[in-house]
Amino acid sequence: MTTSQSGSRSIRQEQDATTGRRGRWMLNRAGIINVYQYGNEILHFGGGRLLLRGVNGSGKSTAMNMLLPFLLDGDTRRIDAAGEQSGVLKAWMLAGREEAQAQGYLWLEVAKGDSYLTFGCGIRANRATDLVNTWWFITSRRVGHDLHLVEGRVPVSREALRTQIEPDPLFGQEQRADYRIELRKRLFGGADIEQHLHLLRTVRNPRVGDRLDAELPQYLQDALPQLSDSALDDAAQPLEDLEEHRRNVAELRRTAEALDAVHATYCNYARAELHRLADRTLEAARMAREHRRSEEKAQIQHHEAINRRENAEIRKRAFEAEITELRTVIAALEGSDAYRSGGQLNDLRKYVESLERSVVTARGSLQRLGAATARASGAANNAHLETQAEHDSLRHRLTDLAHAASRFRLTARPPSLPSIAAHPSSPTELPLAPAAPVETAAATAALSGLSTAVRQRLDEVDTVESAVRAIEPAEQVVRGA
Repeated sequence: MTTSQSGSRSIRQEQDATTGRRGRWMLNRAGIINVYQYGNEILHFGGGRLLLRGVNGSGKSTAMNMLLPFLLDGDTRRIDAAGEQSGVLKAWMLAGREEAQAQGYLWLEVAKGDSYLTFGCGIRANRATDLVNTWWFITSRRVGHDLHLVEGRVPVSREALRTQIEPDPLFGQEQRADYRIELRKRLFGGADIEQHLHLLRTVRNPRVGDRLDAELPQYLQDALPQLSDSALDDAAQPLEDLEEHRRNVAELRRTAEALDAVHATYCNYARAELHRLADRTLEAARMAREHRRSEEKAQIQHHEAINRRENAEIRKRAFEAEITELRTVIAALEGSDAYRSGGQLNDLRKYVESLERSVVTARGSLQRLGAATARASGAANNAHLETQAEHDSLRHRLTDLAHAASRFRLTARPPSLPSIAAHPSSPTELPLAPAAPVETAAATAALSGLSTAVRQRLDEVDTVESAVRAIEPAEQVVRGA
């Protein structure tokens, strides 16, 4: 291996190691739905770490037993940290509940940059049969975003979950081995993590502290993967080439500084050139837009001019045809007998004009007579209304006279009410001749007789009053006697 190849390999190994640290999966969220004493709890990790605080018996250890390493290996026999309990799933699902069939979910979400992976377990316990059924899922969907494990506060069924995560896989209880293989393939690239799970189960055992100083180093050593000779050689080679690597790094640093200086100079040049080209491009674009607008305007004017020319040619042809037709008609008229006897036509024209003037004069007279007729009709209408009012007043007076004559027992009576012609319904129905005057002789005679009877009655009243005045002294004498 040459010096440059050795330095490049060392740099590449460092870059691969850095990329591996930055691109690994980290715990992001966890959830417990309707399992044990949890309703729908979501736990958020900070930087892949989670701190649970609480008094003894609050469920911290139970929550961790539900999640890790249970959701990684799917081994229901090793859920308990001490590995001594059995039927843990059934106790979680049925203890302290009245449900005949309880169902819940346990899930974990890991994140790597903008990528997410969710995996978990569905649990269903039957109180009547004491059977517990599980199913396992792995999906790139996120709980609460595009994956919903609860609908109306009730955990979704297995089939509903399958519909949501398709085409991601859903594993039955008998397919837990396939679930572990698929999960390790997605999380760890298919590597065997059994030694790490063994270490996790060991340190979770409550009795691990009995011989912590003596056994913990061996536990940690057993958890480390076995290194091959080629891996040891690859790890030792960078140490052997460290000095050469340092010289290469120094040279590369100087080269990088020189390239940075060239890059800065070229960037300034390129920036100025880009600004100049951008200004020229903007100016050219502005001129192109102006020319395009001018061209569009000229095209519109050109089309309008063509349309006006076509319309003018059409009108010109129509006028020429009309002129030809009129010339033909004029020629025919000039050759006719009527044209030659034009003098007679002039006399008839003058006579017609005089008749038209007479008609105009007659129409004016008719309009004036109509206006006078309307005024006369209005006056007659007003007079009729006044006559009707006086007629009504006369009726009341004659009625009063009749009552008075009856009251004073006059022999004469007032005349009867004279009749008046009815008023026409419209001015056009007015009679052309005036109506006959009202006959008043009989009324005058009756009034004269009534006046005579009144005077007689007054004379009789005066006589009676004189007699009364004459007997008053004698009445006083009689009263005195």
